[in-house]
Amino acid sequence: MVDQIVHHQRRGALARTLSTDVGRSNPHFDAQQFSPYPVSGGPAFTRAGMVGRFNLALGYFADRGDIIRCIKTAAQMKTQGVKPNVLTYNYLIRACEKDALSRHASAIYEDMLSMGLQPERETFHSLFKVSLLARINSGVIADEVQVHSQESLSVVLGLWSKMLEGKITPNATSYEILITHLTKEGNLEMALSTLTEMEKRDLSPSTETAESIILLATKRGNPRLALDLATSYEDVSVRPLSTTVWIHILASCAEYLFVSQMSNVIGVRIDRSVREKVLTSRGARP
Repeated sequence: MVDQIVHHQRRGALARTLSTDVGRSNPHFDAQQFSPYPVSGGPAFTRAGMVGRFNLALGYFADRGDIIRCIKTAAQMKTQGVKPNVLTYNYLIRACEKDALSRHASAIYEDMLSMGLQPERETFHSLFKVSLLARINSGVIADEVQVHSQESLSVVLGLWSKMLEGKITPNATSYEILITHLTKEGNLEMALSTLTEMEKRDLSPSTETAESIILLATKRGNPRLALDLATSYEDVSVRPLSTTVWIHILASCAEYLFVSQMSNVIGVRIDRSVREKVLTSRGARP
């Protein structure tokens, strides 16, 4: 798996990072601090200590989205006979977030399972983020939220099921990532269902999460639902919704009322026309 990813990345857009010198690009980088090997004159490291040193380097590179250096570090671990742990794989998957490398993240996840390691909540969080960013970057998810991507949704829901099967209890961050994915997909029904499940666990959504559902409701032509969600949220939250969200709610309400009024006017005119035709056919005056 490692060799395949390195080969693929060398041919991809990230090939330029192969020539990047971390020490040169970051003057504060301490080579000894992040070296996975014992420094000259230092104490001998146990296997557990070696894993820790490697993970320290992986964390540094993962925070910068440097998947190439992460994979090369993992390859060094394999060469040295150092067995990776869950944290090792978490860093490798996190490194895939920056460039939304969903296939690489999936391959790393499968390799993690093959090693007999149990994924953590953080593992799934990173997988969710990679999947979401991959769909946004590919253009499947539009800003107007008009397209449902069943493939993307099935991947995320599949991961969610695996997380629950692994006896991992979702926290507020877990739900918020899932709701963000659902609102980006334009799936209002599932977003509301997830929000309800979240509240049953006594977890409160962030303002950003609440606003994403409210805005989706306005875009879906459901101003009454948007207004109910907005008022319910502000009744229990110390942080108010943004002015922009309230403007969208007002605009949606105005549009709904206009359409309703026009429908009523058209309905009255149609009824009058039908009535006149019936009376005329009977020889009576309207």
